[in-house]
Amino acid sequence: MEEVIKVMILDSPGDIRRVDKSRMLDVLETIPRQAEEGIAIGKKIKASSCDINKIIIVGMGGSAFTGDLIYVLGRKSIPFPLVVSKTYSLPNFVDEKTLVMILSYSGNSEEALTAFLAAKENNAQICSISSGGHLEDSSIEATWYIKVPGGLQPRAAVAYLLFPSLFFLHKCKLLNLEKKDLNDSLKVIQELYRTINQHVPTQDNFAKRLAQEILGKTPKIYGHDITSPVARRWRTQFNENSKIFAFNDEVPECNHNEIESWNEKKHHYYIFLRSKDEIPTVHKRFILMKDLLENVTEIWANGKSSLGQMLYLIYLGDYVSTYLAVLRGIDPSPVQNIEKIKKRLNVLSSAV
Repeated sequence: MEEVIKVMILDSPGDIRRVDKSRMLDVLETIPRQAEEGIAIGKKIKASSCDINKIIIVGMGGSAFTGDLIYVLGRKSIPFPLVVSKTYSLPNFVDEKTLVMILSYSGNSEEALTAFLAAKENNAQICSISSGGHLEDSSIEATWYIKVPGGLQPRAAVAYLLFPSLFFLHKCKLLNLEKKDLNDSLKVIQELYRTINQHVPTQDNFAKRLAQEILGKTPKIYGHDITSPVARRWRTQFNENSKIFAFNDEVPECNHNEIESWNEKKHHYYIFLRSKDEIPTVHKRFILMKDLLENVTEIWANGKSSLGQMLYLIYLGDYVSTYLAVLRGIDPSPVQNIEKIKKRLNVLSSAV
């Protein structure tokens, strides 16, 4: 009977809207369009080759995720250090030959604004991207500023940050961005949308069925190379959307420590994010890991390109975590604890 009720909730528009009061599922339906708009913004960016020898990408939370994706896409081709920074300060090697990309969707992240000031003090070349906020005001002193559409939760605006960032780096001749990869990315998320959106019944909807399987368990997500940052994304989406604990790790590192804890696996649900491009030794490790576990789901990324495969898994995870929130009777959009911390920090800062 309980399983029947779960199915009914996800297949009842009325029940979904009763729980998803802020309409996160409606926002997810706009992701393919966001990707197209992000590409259009990227094409209009005016930039040329940069005289730099290192890159730092600064961001927090959903904004920082773009930096993680750029890192795995660029680390094998960019011929100098590429660092993702998720804090207030910058490394002490920042100078006039450093490109510092400040990513803050809201434009009001305290950490990003502090890093912006540090980059300016060290004469770095600054590219900032936001939907407005204080970062837009400060960016009159940036080398480049890229404004993107606002009005979303940062975690729901990945396409607006990712595609302009990729185009900027491409136009600066720092990262190769091919048309076929962009087309592949659009194709995979459009096709995926048609199979997992809220109007597709549970029996035909993998994302809904996976959310049902995870309900009541703690998800642990594993990836390698291009799927590693996506595994972290799944974890943070379970945190923010589903309001549950979740964990992620990467292969092969977890084979040297975490697997010793797998004897205590009673309430866990394991998710392996797989890519057809993973190297043979990692392929073997995933097989051996699966032999040690129960409650394992392997998810293979669709897509011909690395970018397409990552976006496929990102989009799927966003839906799974949101469906799980609905099953738990929780509106996925509000992030009350995050907002409490921000407000208290503002009070403490103004009191100093």
